[in-house]
Amino acid sequence: MKVEKSIIYKGLICIAFSASSLFASSAFALDVNTVKTTVNNGVSVLQSTQSATDGGWSSLEDLAYVNTAAAIEALRAANQRNGAYYGGVAWLENHNANNTDLNAKKISALVRHGNNITPDLGLMQSSKQDTAQGGWGLSKGYFNSPLETALVLQALSDAKDTTNQNAAVTYLVANQKADGGWSVVGASGSDYWVTAEAVIALVNNQTQTGVASALTRASAYLASVPPASVNSIVLAKTTLALFKLNGINSVVDSLVSSLLSKQVTSGNWGDILSTANAITTLAYCAGLNTFSESSTVVIDQEQLRTNINRQLGYAAYGKLTLADIRSLKSLDLRSSNISNLNGLQGATGLTNIKVNAGTNISAISGLGISVFVDSDSDDIAEASDNCPTASNVNQINMDGDAWGDACDSDIDGDKMPNIWELQYSFNQSNASDATTDADTDQMTNLSEYLAGTNPRVNDTDTDGLLDGVEVKFGLNPLDNTDAAKDFDLDGLTNAQEIARKTDINNPDTDRDNLSDGAEVLAGRNPLLNEPALIVIISGLLLN
Repeated sequence: MKVEKSIIYKGLICIAFSASSLFASSAFALDVNTVKTTVNNGVSVLQSTQSATDGGWSSLEDLAYVNTAAAIEALRAANQRNGAYYGGVAWLENHNANNTDLNAKKISALVRHGNNITPDLGLMQSSKQDTAQGGWGLSKGYFNSPLETALVLQALSDAKDTTNQNAAVTYLVANQKADGGWSVVGASGSDYWVTAEAVIALVNNQTQTGVASALTRASAYLASVPPASVNSIVLAKTTLALFKLNGINSVVDSLVSSLLSKQVTSGNWGDILSTANAITTLAYCAGLNTFSESSTVVIDQEQLRTNINRQLGYAAYGKLTLADIRSLKSLDLRSSNISNLNGLQGATGLTNIKVNAGTNISAISGLGISVFVDSDSDDIAEASDNCPTASNVNQINMDGDAWGDACDSDIDGDKMPNIWELQYSFNQSNASDATTDADTDQMTNLSEYLAGTNPRVNDTDTDGLLDGVEVKFGLNPLDNTDAAKDFDLDGLTNAQEIARKTDINNPDTDRDNLSDGAEVLAGRNPLLNEPALIVIISGLLLN
């Protein structure tokens, strides 16, 4: 991009690039804040006057076309691709232009949005009265006109369509008036508005024969505009044309001041078309439409891009510019699964951001942004949250452990999980039920949880033995076969031994050298060692 000149005037700095380039400006060093505030207020005016029904501006079809195209350009120039902008784009996409002027405005607006405007270009190219003529008229039935030709040339340049561009340039150069301006059809004198549109069209074609000298004469003519005697639209177009041609100089500086003085209220010039044209001009002069600001920012996280677009009021999948990123003040990304913040490196206006614990924030390190980590969106910082993945604003914690009730698997701390207590109709908020025996099987409810038995059934395995009895005697309360087994091979089943209170793991409980089963068969007591008892009794009798 070739820099042609740098102009400094009254503290206003502008770098004017070659005609095929965008203009970058650090704009009004003394008044830049005022201008930006005015632009922002103007954007608000446009947003408030947009139709909530169809997204256009004005209920009259032809006026709506002109107003909507102008409003879209103003929002784009101000780098405010918000809901109003996309609503206006949708309106243009769904309405046909019925003449050359409107079609040209439609093409310029939509091509900057990235639309396929090939059909519209075809209609515009075919709207000449005679294909041999250099210029365009209002429609196919009209002769050449400087205004329509200028608007078409602007659209062709925006669309990068070279077809018939040279012929249009030649036509405009040939039809310039002696005073340096261009006139409306049938008028003898030049017109500031038509001349401004011609200059804006030709400024991108300065290498073509005769254009440079034509622009020099046009510049002198536009510089003579009487601000007090023209309306805001003419003044805005004239100022923009001179800015695009010369950058900031004393004339443009004075015209900007005059344009600002025509406001009805801040950012409002009385009607949609006047306001839109004024905002476009001020946005260019203030450098809001510079290449760096309007360059597209690549964001590889789809959810991050969607969140930013929604924050700004844009369509979810719309492209984002550097200006958009810089306009961010705060972001809440907690409800999204975003792994990184790549693309936010230029978010110099961002003051605070809320993210999940899993979000890599290295992309914004060094920007001085306050980062609030809160994965569950309960506004409790992750490091202080007793349930970092479950929203619990009140942080209630019944048992006083490390986990709040919202995420604690055992709210009352009785060592019985909430889900288990609910399954068996216990109170998950009452720790005392851990020590009770709901089914009177000689096992506490906690013991039943630990053993895996049913706390509401006293014989879980239905083998005839209470769960607590089985546990007491070393049997498995979940095995319905062990009651019938004979662990010590004494001829008695485990259940029989338990019933007789003999030892299921000792075949001779009373140690009388006769197995418990044999004693039962003999009618003896397996718990009584008869030989030993006889010796004791005999001894007592002898004494």
